Amino acid sequence: TVPFRRQVIRWFTQDVRRFISPSQRLVELHAAAGYDPARFRVLKSGIDLSLFQSPTSPAVQEMIRENLGYNTALFAGHIVEVKGLEVLAEALPLLQRRIPDFRLLVAGAGDQRLLDRLQGAAPGAVYLLGKLPFYELRAVYTTAKLTLVPSIWYDNSPIVIYESLLMGTPVLGARIGGIPELVQEGETGYLFTPGDAHDLVAKAMAHFARPAPERRLMHRRCLEYAHKNLTLASHLNRLLDIYDEALAA
Repeated sequence: TVPFRRQVIRWFTQDVRRFISPSQRLVELHAAAGYDPARFRVLKSGIDLSLFQSPTSPAVQEMIRENLGYNTALFAGHIVEVKGLEVLAEALPLLQRRIPDFRLLVAGAGDQRLLDRLQGAAPGAVYLLGKLPFYELRAVYTTAKLTLVPSIWYDNSPIVIYESLLMGTPVLGARIGGIPELVQEGETGYLFTPGDAHDLVAKAMAHFARPAPERRLMHRRCLEYAHKNLTLASHLNRLLDIYDEALAA
């Protein structure tokens, strides 16, 4: 049924002048399926900066106060296996032992089994925040010193990376899907081998071992890159360019 469905979709889209993709990796997958890559244009998503507000939840405010002095990492997203939670759980005991004052904040809801697994892997170091509104997450990103994106599937263009970089927080992400297109190694974050907990730990240790001036420089680079490439304004400007190109074709 998959080949037949592809034929149907190709027939329906035969007159489409331009396809818009949030990642080059997705373009490559379509090209492998027989589409002409010249018809595709890569357009990163964009976030409206006015949506970032100060937290109103007393629980979030208390969490911020509690974790300011720690080496805090953050996982934000759906609590499902494809997001790499098993990999993160495997890495947690090593992170707790090898990084002084390590803590992990988990913002999201989903599979309770995975949440229990995370808490059991590093007792006392994992804080479950549950599902938070978008505006509450701003402060969580700024509290964290590193955002973890350990996906084991082809994440296309994870919004969590956009949010993190816009708050100046580097990202440690799996080298899979469109994630490598958003993270500059050693500049705005780090990449590790998908599914490799030990590689994740090594990159996290290297980050927390960096001198404070280097981490402050990474913070500035995250902000510069994100404000130039990942805002709603930059998205709309690029989108209008693609529309103009399609109309002129």
